[in-house]
Amino acid sequence: MAVTPHRDEYYNGLETMSATERETYLNGKLAAHIERTYRLAPAVRKLFDNAGLRPSDVTTVRDLEKLPIL
Repeated sequence: MAVTPHRDEYYNGLETMSATERETYLNGKLAAHIERTYRLAPAVRKLFDNAGLRPSDVTTVRDLEKLPIL
């Protein structure tokens, strides 16, 4: 017997997003985090610069493979 939960039984909108919506949302959060880290952490900025990367080069989870290994 399938049970259909009411929408208000979820913690937040992330739980009810489609996979595509969730991926878009999380990629946006990742891009913002990378930008903020580059701007505020000199050691990270140096790693990016030495690798020839800009924060705009890392906007999705797949782009994480471009990052240098620490």
